[in-house]
Amino acid sequence: MGPFSRQARLLRLAEKVAEGDRKAMLSLREQLFGKGMGFLQNQGLTHAEAEEAAQKKLTDLISRLIRGEKIQAVEAYYFKALKNELGKLAREKQRLVPLEEGTLSPEKEAHDPMLEAEKEEEKRLRVKIARQAFQQLGAGCQKVLGLFFQGARMGEIALEIGLSGANSAKTRKSQCLKRLIQLYHQQQ
Repeated sequence: MGPFSRQARLLRLAEKVAEGDRKAMLSLREQLFGKGMGFLQNQGLTHAEAEEAAQKKLTDLISRLIRGEKIQAVEAYYFKALKNELGKLAREKQRLVPLEEGTLSPEKEAHDPMLEAEKEEEKRLRVKIARQAFQQLGAGCQKVLGLFFQGARMGEIALEIGLSGANSAKTRKSQCLKRLIQLYHQQQ
């Protein structure tokens, strides 16, 4: 198979992801994640760094597709996002953090227990804020997003909450996500 058939396959998967097809989402992940990991590791990232960056950009891509953004060249978009992430990581590695006894490079910073504890605390705070925002949503949005986060397809969500079809569920989910994000930012 040539590159055009691969691109066409990825585009079909992207369209199915936009419709809420979980199987297509997993297939798209399978098609892109390994290649992304390999690319990042070839650029000098550790396995853990590559995995985190590849997953972050894949999640971003899938989120954009679910929100209805049309991305024609799925693989090219993903790799451009990975290259941008590489640039960001390179800039972070060049940055030095001043401490009392000199400076600490990002490589050493990652092993500093105080910084790790601060990062964990920030993460716990973000999770707490997200839960509070979720609890402020109405029962309908909580149900829609709860089903979505559990992996339910749009058609299943539509049936569960009494909507006319997958597109209605997708619209409702988008509205609920937008509201959740607003509530989250209001609480920060």
